[in-house]
Amino acid sequence: MTSTTIRLSEIETTPYVAARGKAVNEREILAQKIKLWQAVTSVALLFSLSLYAHVWQIENKRTVEVVYAQTDATGLIVSGRELGSNDQEVPLSVLMPTAIQRWVMDAFSVSSDTLVQEQWRDHAYAQVSGQAYEILDMYHREHNPFTIAESQTIAIKITDLQQLSPESWLVRWEEMPQSRQGRRLPVIKNGALLTVSHVQPTSTKEALKNLEGLMITNIEWRAM
Repeated sequence: MTSTTIRLSEIETTPYVAARGKAVNEREILAQKIKLWQAVTSVALLFSLSLYAHVWQIENKRTVEVVYAQTDATGLIVSGRELGSNDQEVPLSVLMPTAIQRWVMDAFSVSSDTLVQEQWRDHAYAQVSGQAYEILDMYHREHNPFTIAESQTIAIKITDLQQLSPESWLVRWEEMPQSRQGRRLPVIKNGALLTVSHVQPTSTKEALKNLEGLMITNIEWRAM
């Protein structure tokens, strides 16, 4: 009996062989992607279960524990930890200016991403009440961010923030619009006198929406 050794390089390449080889490669790549996706979803599931367990514990205690939290550019909480016995609570002199600046950005920025815009809107409205809620609602009826986003986006730059009294802050900002084609449009300057207070959240739902505890009760526009 004789045996013949055929080298792969000697096999004639045909459209069928080439197509079959391509399909095998694509299957291997898909299998790798599936393994990676399974790993990512497993980690996400463990994180979700951990978060759910923590929220369940808080709800059953009927208390909201103070946490330090970090948020991303859209305002979503990306990490946090409970305030330990050796930690000091963040002073209002630091917390309030930061919260006010974030509120202005959430209330008046315009994003082309509908989900991001909804998150900004929900956070902004969670921090207003009474007359301030009505004023902000009227503003958004006249300047609907979802309609504006069809033609342009708006970035906010805080230019000045002054505390005039324990309950009032004067904030000035610039609205920097840009067309969907990337062309920069004329900058709009705006400002407002805000009447504010600090409130403690009484539920997990409130804490997630308004972690800083900022509550704006009145808005007086200040023309620039």
